[in-house]
Amino acid sequence: MEPKAFVAEVYRRMSVVYELQLKQQNQQRKIVSATEFFRADPALWEHLCLNYQQRLPSNKEVAILDIGSGNGSFLAACSQWGYRNLAAMDYNVDRQAEQFKLWGVSNTYKVTTDLPTSLSQLKGQFDVIHAAHLIEHIPKHDLLENIDAMFYALKPGGLLLLETPNLLSPVGAASLYCTLGHEYGFSEVNLDSLLNLAGFQQVKVFGIRMCNSKLKWKIANVARWLFLLRERVKHQLFGWPNSILAVSILGQGVRPNIDPLPARDQR
Repeated sequence: MEPKAFVAEVYRRMSVVYELQLKQQNQQRKIVSATEFFRADPALWEHLCLNYQQRLPSNKEVAILDIGSGNGSFLAACSQWGYRNLAAMDYNVDRQAEQFKLWGVSNTYKVTTDLPTSLSQLKGQFDVIHAAHLIEHIPKHDLLENIDAMFYALKPGGLLLLETPNLLSPVGAASLYCTLGHEYGFSEVNLDSLLNLAGFQQVKVFGIRMCNSKLKWKIANVARWLFLLRERVKHQLFGWPNSILAVSILGQGVRPNIDPLPARDQR
């Protein structure tokens, strides 16, 4: 099976299986407010506030696209933060359209074949593109095409945010092979390289911060710090000093006003 078709088929089947499970459990999709959504998962709310809220533009009118939107947690958070120009893109985004509409999502885009094809109709439309746990699902030989498509869907000066599992974390191998959909893995080194090769500027890679507001989360973070102390020493001794060892990493880059690689858009 052709790689793009394989990825699309995996997520089509996941969606079908999920719907069957809901029917077997006599459950229906519940339409809830963003406040209710995060009340049920306070750790998710804290995760998004810690890692994203301060990275987004202060202008609440910016156009934000969430690619691989899934259950829409990032969009729900943006709604809570006051952003009003939200869009979602995914293989099965139509199944969440009613929920997203309640959260203020004005446009939904269904990926029918592959991401670059879908984004080719949206050039220069967004100030921010966010994709969490998406790029590890893209085969290595398709990465440049996909990131290029995100580059062109951004306006000049637009911000790209990519969150992905970190292969240098203690559970990096597990995160790479935990699902049929994962195709490739990242550390800060090759994520930084990917964004630079795609022409982004002001590229930075951060370790995803863990929740710390509750006592049990504070205790867990102390335990993680003690465990990672050994890992940091190991990386220092074997030539990888100051490596990011967080479970996930967040890369960001800004589209420059002048495209440094214009010929790629003619492919």
